[in-house]
Amino acid sequence: RAFVERELGIANAASATNQLLPALQRRLGVPLTKTDREALAPYVSDPVVGALQKFRACSSFTKTHGEPFLAAMAKHPDGRVRGDWRQIGTTGRMSCSAPPLLNLPKSVEVRSCIVAPPGHVLIAADYAQIELRIAAQVVGDERLLEVFRSGGDPHSTTAALIAGIPVADVTPAQRAKAKPPNFGFLFGMGAPRFVDYALKDYGVVFSLDEARKFKDGYLRAYPGIARWQRLIGDTAPTEMRTVGGRIRAFPNRNEGYSHRLNHPIQGTAGDGFKAAMAILLPRLAAIGAWCMLAVHDELLAVAPIACAEEARTMVEVGMVDLPVIVPGRAVYQVAELVIAAVFQFETSTLLVKAPRVAEREKLRDLFAELFVGDPSYFEDPNKSPKFSF
Repeated sequence: RAFVERELGIANAASATNQLLPALQRRLGVPLTKTDREALAPYVSDPVVGALQKFRACSSFTKTHGEPFLAAMAKHPDGRVRGDWRQIGTTGRMSCSAPPLLNLPKSVEVRSCIVAPPGHVLIAADYAQIELRIAAQVVGDERLLEVFRSGGDPHSTTAALIAGIPVADVTPAQRAKAKPPNFGFLFGMGAPRFVDYALKDYGVVFSLDEARKFKDGYLRAYPGIARWQRLIGDTAPTEMRTVGGRIRAFPNRNEGYSHRLNHPIQGTAGDGFKAAMAILLPRLAAIGAWCMLAVHDELLAVAPIACAEEARTMVEVGMVDLPVIVPGRAVYQVAELVIAAVFQFETSTLLVKAPRVAEREKLRDLFAELFVGDPSYFEDPNKSPKFSF
């Protein structure tokens, strides 16, 4: 802070917006209109801008995480943090507040504060590139589908396509620079926002011109995604659905372009992840383990040291091997899995021991009636998904 104030000749870098804007305009020689993080992201290589961004990040961490975390710890005598969870966020993924547990900084200093209770270990598992895999199927981009069919690496592939070189020649730096485009441009992000996103989430620096070139190269590399984005932009559907049938309405056709792109992909990932958690929870409970934290596509479980290997296998099987989302039969399969999980919560037994067939069918019909309004809905699993999961 002192460095910024000294170099810019201002009194208060935290609040002197009227002084800060003209001072930065003079230093950078560009007609800035704002001084927020996104506006300054293209100029972060300047020492003063970099210091200002770092100062703001530290101030934001104190307000967003530091103070709320201390308050949350004070509520519980065991010193552990428990957040306020909401099952259905904007896209369908879970969200958390008081304190926010899903957007912790990636620094070692912060992440090392997450520890298992005495006598236990942490088990972390996540879905590798889950949104890109779902996008490949939802959008039907043949090039992206082929990457996954062949066991390829989408980040190296994107880097090679944008640079016009063979995948084998892609350097680690080029691969790292292809990660932000794969996730940012998939959902129609513009160049200014992308510059800020790449720096904040990946620590990768892009200039505005470079971001525009990367976006053009990305859409040329994946024509299926480009066609899909044009279609959504031209038609502006009033509702979008996940593969499991969960609907998000968009009453205003002039707003929500990126959210329309986001919902069927990120929402599907959220639906599948929660279904997997419902299946996994009773299995873990049977050996004294539990889920500590779910961060979008990553699960953090806690298990007694003696059961660590067994819990690891359970997490892997529960998240990978079970057919949570099956194209063409998605609603039917997800409903069946959720129904099975309901029975297991009631009986506290392992999911591998399925309920009796008659009980499954009875509960399945009840599920259909409650969520769909049609008790016979699942007699034809090929019907269009209708319920909000």
